[in-house]
Parts: sequence; C-alpha cells; structure tokens
Amino acid sequence: MTAAPSGPQPQYLSDMQRVTSEFAMLRSNLNWIHRMADSAKLDVKFGVNLNKRESDVDLAGFGNNGASILNRSTSSTGTAKGWTTSGKYSAPFIEDHSIVIGWDAEYSKRNETRTQADVVSADPVTGNKLTPINLNEDFDATVSRLALFAQDEWNVTKQWSVYAGLRWEGLETKSSGNTYADVKNRSSVFSPILQTLYKLPDSKNDQLRLGLTRTYKAPDTNSLIPRRFLSTDNKQTNPDSTGNPNLKPELAWGLDLAYEHYLPQGGVLSASVYMRKITDVVITQLNQIDGRWVSMPANAGNATTKGIELDAKMPLRALMENAPSIDFRANASFNFSDISSVPGPNNRLASQTPVSANIGVDYKIDGTPLTVGGNYGYQGAGEVRIAADRTAYATPKRVVDVYALWKFDPKTSLRASVSNWLHQDNLSQSTYYNTAGSIVQTNYTPTTVTFRAMFEHKF
Repeated sequence: MTAAPSGPQPQYLSDMQRVTSEFAMLRSNLNWIHRMADSAKLDVKFGVNLNKRESDVDLAGFGNNGASILNRSTSSTGTAKGWTTSGKYSAPFIEDHSIVIGWDAEYSKRNETRTQADVVSADPVTGNKLTPINLNEDFDATVSRLALFAQDEWNVTKQWSVYAGLRWEGLETKSSGNTYADVKNRSSVFSPILQTLYKLPDSKNDQLRLGLTRTYKAPDTNSLIPRRFLSTDNKQTNPDSTGNPNLKPELAWGLDLAYEHYLPQGGVLSASVYMRKITDVVITQLNQIDGRWVSMPANAGNATTKGIELDAKMPLRALMENAPSIDFRANASFNFSDISSVPGPNNRLASQTPVSANIGVDYKIDGTPLTVGGNYGYQGAGEVRIAADRTAYATPKRVVDVYALWKFDPKTSLRASVSNWLHQDNLSQSTYYNTAGSIVQTNYTPTTVTFRAMFEHKF
C-alpha cells in the first residue's frame, strides 16, 4: 500500500507482485605452483565462472475502490560468464632482492533479454489511464582487462625493506543492444608501486608501513548495460534505474601509513591512515527520459577520500597468565570524503560508511571440542547529498551475531548460529528539492532473526 499525505498521488494506490526466479552458478579455480632451481618459483592461477538467471514477474496495480488498472507480465534472462588468470615468476637474481614479474587478466561477458507486456484499464473514479510500457530488449556487455607488472622487494638492511614496481593495466569495454548503437571504449594506465617497511630499532614487535599506489577500478558489466529497471511509482525519489555503456573506469592515487605492534602471545595492534585522490568518480545521476525519471551511473569529476583505521586482535592470555582460551578482536574506522561536482555539506561518497566498529570474542572451552563466540557490529549512516537537488538519509545499523561450534574430529564439525539478534528495523529516506518545494519518500524495512545450523565433513 502506498500513501501520499500531500502533493502528487501515486500512479496506483496498491500493488501485488509474484516473482518466480531460477539461479544457477558454476565456478572453478586451478592453482599450479612450480618450483625451480635457485629458489625461483612460478605461480599460475586460472578460473572460470558461469551465472545464469531466469525470472518471471507478474505485477497487478489497483486504483480507487480496488479496481484493477494495470496487469504487467515481465520475463527476463541474464547470463554472465568469464574467466580470470594471473601468474607471477619470482627469483632472487640479486642478493637481498626478490624480483617478481607477472600478469593479471580477466574477461567477462553478460547477456540480458527482457520482454514486457502491459494491459491497462481506466480508474473508475478519476478516469485516468496509465500509459502501457511494452518491451522487447536484448543487451550484451563485455569487459576485457589485462595487467602486466614487474616489482622488486629489496632488503636494504635488516630493519628496512623497500617494495617497488611498475604496473600497466589496459581495459576495453563493449556494449551492444537492439535499442541503442554499439559502444566501445578503451583506456590504459601506468601505475607505480612503492611500499616500504621499517622495523623500529631495539624492538622486535613494532614496525611502520608506508605505501604509494595507483589504482584502476573498472566498471562491472551490469553497470554498462542500459537495461531499464522500472519503478512501481515513478518519481524523483523512486526513479527507474539503468546502466551506462559510456561509463569509464575510476583512477586514483593513494597514500597509506600504518603502525603495527605484535604481541608476544600472538596478538596484534595496528593503526593506519589513508588518503585517495580519485578522478572520473562514479556517481548516480537523475534524468527525465520520455516522461519518466531515470537514475544511472556516470563519471562526474574528482573526489577525495581519507580515513583512520584501528584494529586489535588479542588473546586474554596476553594480559593474564593461566587465563581461559579467550580471543578478543575489535576494529573501528572513520572515513571522510567529498565529491567536487556535488555541493556540500555531506557531499561524501554515497557508498562510504562514515563510521564503523566491530567487537567480538571467541571462547574455546578447555577440555571440550566446543567453541562459542559472538560479534557486535555498528555502521554509521546519516544524511548524504547525492546531487544539488537530492539527499538520502539512513539510520545507523547495529547487529549482534552469536555462534557455537562443536568439532567432533579434525574433519567433522557442527556450527549453530544466530544472526541479527537485535532485528533492528531499517529506515531510509530520499528527498528531492526544486523551486516548487520538495518530495520526501520514507521507507521502513523490517528485519528478522536468522537461525542456521551447518554440518560439515571434509573428505
């Protein structure tokens, strides 16, 4: 049921959907390692994957007095297949140096088809009649990526090592369909790699890491296909969505600095800071096409992101002798970003979590094959400005998970878990502004507790 307290009313007051879907997935990986003379080694990996989906959706929309004003039948198929390969050859050609050369390649192809037929009737009270949307679409998208690299790990001294290299990466994307002209894009980038590790004098447990990187994030095939996913109540805060065949990869320079302290009993404490300068950052744009509001990913200027990350893993026996076998783990991150093409405040990356934290414990009960544990997780949210005329808001999420693991022998175990114990309901809100006012859409999504039991035996 949809209700609008004021402003434009929804296209239909209520709707019912019946969805039937079938999924199939195949994945395999092969790893071959060949050791040669003089400590040289060749490491080759190869994998293939296949995903197939078929779905049928029947939508019934109802107007005033429960009258049927829309019957929509949609059938779609989607097939994604591809392969990956990577490898590296390492050899100590020079004393205190470890030279590595290698490659990383990927090919993925996605095909989607969709047919849709609408039958519409006039609303008995208003007399309004929806415009039918009948479709017969076919899309293909491919992403081909090849990376070649050479790097050297140099032990300058017993305390200081330097990791330097150069990486070239090329990307080709293609997209074609029966509703638009073929699109083909090529791009490439040379990326320097520079990392250094320094072990602090008079300490076996403390070290610093510094890294300079150039990253290259390719769009996935799904975001390249301009298939239109229709919203049930099309408006600025609930638009259709589609891919963008002209999407370019994101490029970024990154700087990382970390301090690590290793505990004698096996734990570790670390703190790190990072910063990224991103070009051709991908954001979601909103356009009106053929009378309907449509959102799509698009490259839009530059972005800066930075943050602080804290991590701790520590057995209780690091603090107390003869303590039970209890391990603690905790982490927290604080992230900040801004996008140059979006006015502030809160013009951060929409996918970025501003604050997150986890704390967990694992207890191996001495003398028994039983281990119990749990984790509390927090993800901050709040308001984020998507564009000059749009904002989104979400409530923070809090999750508690607990488990019990019984090991019958090294190959056989039973694990029982309870996930989302707090079953917090989620609230999200989308707001669109213009000179006439604003449109606000609020969604409440209930969640449930999940119980799971898994028996595993390794042959």
